Amino acid sequence: SASGEVPVPEAWVGLNNLSGNDELVYAQPVRDDGTFSIIGVPPGLYQLVVWDKPLDLLISFRTVQVGAGEVVDLGKVAVARWFGTLEGYVFNDENQNGYRDPGERGIAQEGVNIRFIDGSIYQATVTDPTGYYEFPEVFPFFKWLVVEGPYGRLKPTGATITVDAGGPLAQGQKLVPQQQYEINPVTGDNLTRTELGMALTEGMLLYPDQTNVIDWGRTQWGENENGGISGVIVYAVTRAENDPRFAAAEEWEPGIPRVQVNLYSDTDGDKEIDDLNGDSVPTLADVDNYPLGNFPGPEDIDRNGNGQFDPGDAINIVYSDSWDDNMPTGCVAPDQFVHGQKIRDCAETIKTWNQIRPAVFDGGYIFTSYFPGGMAKGGPEVEGLPSGYYIVEAVPPPGYEIVKEEDKNVDFGDQYVPQRAFGKVSNLAKLSGLGLKTTDDFEGLAPLGVPECVGSPHTVPEFLSDGQTEAPFAGQTRPLCDKKYVALVPGLNALCDFHFMTNVMKSAQIVGLVTNDIAAEIDPNNPGFGEKLRTSWLPISVQDFNGHEIFRGYTDEYGVFNFRLPSTMTVNVPSPSGVSPNMVKFCLNHPGPIPDPNNPGQYITDPWYDPTYTLYCANFDLWPGKTTYADTPMIPMAAFSGSRRVLDCEIPDGTPEIKMVTSAQGGPYVSQAGETITITSVGTVEV
Repeated sequence: SASGEVPVPEAWVGLNNLSGNDELVYAQPVRDDGTFSIIGVPPGLYQLVVWDKPLDLLISFRTVQVGAGEVVDLGKVAVARWFGTLEGYVFNDENQNGYRDPGERGIAQEGVNIRFIDGSIYQATVTDPTGYYEFPEVFPFFKWLVVEGPYGRLKPTGATITVDAGGPLAQGQKLVPQQQYEINPVTGDNLTRTELGMALTEGMLLYPDQTNVIDWGRTQWGENENGGISGVIVYAVTRAENDPRFAAAEEWEPGIPRVQVNLYSDTDGDKEIDDLNGDSVPTLADVDNYPLGNFPGPEDIDRNGNGQFDPGDAINIVYSDSWDDNMPTGCVAPDQFVHGQKIRDCAETIKTWNQIRPAVFDGGYIFTSYFPGGMAKGGPEVEGLPSGYYIVEAVPPPGYEIVKEEDKNVDFGDQYVPQRAFGKVSNLAKLSGLGLKTTDDFEGLAPLGVPECVGSPHTVPEFLSDGQTEAPFAGQTRPLCDKKYVALVPGLNALCDFHFMTNVMKSAQIVGLVTNDIAAEIDPNNPGFGEKLRTSWLPISVQDFNGHEIFRGYTDEYGVFNFRLPSTMTVNVPSPSGVSPNMVKFCLNHPGPIPDPNNPGQYITDPWYDPTYTLYCANFDLWPGKTTYADTPMIPMAAFSGSRRVLDCEIPDGTPEIKMVTSAQGGPYVSQAGETITITSVGTVEV
């Protein structure tokens, strides 16, 4: 079974006749308890095949010999999942210890997301009436993902985490708890880890047929408490709203890291920044764009030109989260070395295995503290934002713009003919390019609690960027959405997202690992040691839909590739997303031909082409600003594929090598104290 000896739900069995023409002779679902019986099987050699309706299992095969009149008892047929599972509860943490104690009930309808590290959403779900949630089909990307706990209306009290260590399962158990480095004070053992307080996001590595667990503690805010102001800086790909105030993040839209976000007080709620620095006018904070700490750099904004960073009337300044700046640490895994050098903690290797560690995704930010009287006064920072009115400002970094009315992009572009007519469609969906009205067309249906835009006024032009389609609110003067008016209410969390764009869509990133699926990596210096064989230096041809090569690259020493490629500008397809991603064909081990660098105008076979491997092609989707993770296995055509990898016999850099040792006695010998030996190195070595 996929979980100890628990029957696999919705399992099927089939029987192929290996004594005949390998034809299928039987296929039926098993009973609810996992048992099955196949009656009337003639003598012969058969192949038993096991799978499940959701296709969560690796299809399993067993060879079975049946004699005349024989009853073959196969016993318990063990199978494995090719997905991992994340599960847990969101519970009412009455004693606020971050651990689900007996009697603490689950909370229904709380959302849990799994995001890619770029901030785009991979999967999302909500808890059932008991507070339970499950992601039963987490693909084994062999890459970090970020799990986002609920933070819409309740106070986070902590999270308790159980990581699957792998190995044989006890009867009825779903995992073998990974032993943590520290004792959990709540349980008295080291089989779980409880994180107290604002446990909002956790980085996760999850391998096939493994189960990780996160239980999220939540409770009501106290009478004078609130959750502060939080949100995500979103890279707006699908811009469907007439009024940018109502822009909503889509799952394919990544976050933008390292964006400066400023918090200002608006005590009287007049939608104007309070003057705190005594100059009688609202003063915006200077902007220290990435790279941080070099103000004033050419990318920064020094509003008064004095060469010093001035917070103006801001009561706090934060930067949107960056995965690269906050990578997970403290993984429960052995130290790993490559070519004698220790690699970083929590690297994405098989030895790191399953993990759950504190981490962030790109683009998120939160205000839970402030500087009374303003940052310019130099007073201490105070935890907890008082309930009241605020203005939040997000400043677009160089190259980005705030989304405006005229930036709507779903009403023009390439023309498409749907394969079939749409049926009835809810007007809550984004109906890109269909000319149907949305809630934005009816001012009285504005969603409750959406922060109001209070940026500088601008006049909406007559047309959208295509120069032909009439812009919504054309000719009207409306506020920009780089500043938003937020009401922070006691007992709640205030959400405030910002949506930035670029005039030309950002390129896409694609990351992958090419492995030999039927060979093992036995090089202890390879980060894939113990996994499938890494295929080094293979050529990869990236082609458009016509088969024209648009890029050629190569895997590195460890079979990894990481390319940036064109994405798409088309966001008017008559589909729920509106986006037509750039579909490219990835051809691994592509022989070319390629231009001959030594003979211009002539072509040669790519010298890195390996004839012991097949040519494998697959299609992948590329989205603006988003990372696509490619699953790219290879099948060998020869018995010793991979033998072209050069044997590395070099010692680590900097290791001293001795040519000779001499002394007054003529060799490496001293007869008494005070004598000297001379050690001569081999000299420098060309590398």
